[in-house]
Amino acid sequence: MRAARSYRFLLGRVAAALLLVSGAASAQGSAPDDEGAYVPKTERRGDFTLGASAGLLVGNATGYPNEVGKIDNSAYVADPGPGVGYHYTVWLGGALRDWFTFALGLDGLSYQRRGMDVAGTGFVFRVEVFPLFDAFPQGRDLGLYGSVGLGGLTIKEGSETRADGGAMSLVGLGAFYEPLRFGSFSAGPMVEYQQLFSQTVNMQSATAGMRLAFYAAP
Repeated sequence: MRAARSYRFLLGRVAAALLLVSGAASAQGSAPDDEGAYVPKTERRGDFTLGASAGLLVGNATGYPNEVGKIDNSAYVADPGPGVGYHYTVWLGGALRDWFTFALGLDGLSYQRRGMDVAGTGFVFRVEVFPLFDAFPQGRDLGLYGSVGLGGLTIKEGSETRADGGAMSLVGLGAFYEPLRFGSFSAGPMVEYQQLFSQTVNMQSATAGMRLAFYAAP
């Protein structure tokens, strides 16, 4: 009799253990579905974004014709010196989080000095982050960005092309603040440092201006 009771007690313990294991497995199996269904709430930025910036540029470009025998030959160097001009960027992309966006864009710049015209354009991949989004209220609108891409730049004197950068690398770093909000639009000041470079042409520039951005959500 005592053996029968012990046997039933053991079976009860085993059944209880099996139920606990089954419940834990079910909970673990449902966790990914719950996580996959989670959609983060957006407060400032979501869905897609588009924007534009424009400003006053201070830059310096030097270069050579894109011809063998003239590259790095001081007799053919084009050096208009530093000058003041303009710089613009337009972009279209996605806002994955309130603090992270990415986009593809078109970049352009120009300035004149010593009778020479410096002009460049480029296609860029752009990433913007808001690292202080949760730190304090103003941090929600304070951002940093980086851009990389391919472009081209020429230095002309009249109708003559004095320097041609060919396919050039483009790198830019900037910061901005967009406290002005009206509907889905945000605006504010921006600053940027950019460099365009290749074997034949090198240009460095700094820009200060304004930006306007549209965020589809919230």
